[in-house]
Amino acid sequence: MVDAVILRCRRLMPDRPDRIWYEYAPLVNGRPKRRPTHMMATFESASALAVRSGFTVHPDVINYRVP
Repeated sequence: MVDAVILRCRRLMPDRPDRIWYEYAPLVNGRPKRRPTHMMATFESASALAVRSGFTVHPDVINYRVP
């Protein structure tokens, strides 16, 4: 059973390229709950951290725009 998803987070940066990182988000009541306590460089590194933290991760990434 999947209990976390990986978010591809994007923050628009004025006058420079957008900042992009990955983080895992546990599913709470069927919805991702961000825990932005970590910023990983790749989907694989975020997935590995989620697994080490005891979660089963969905294989697809979800795009998320950070305000």
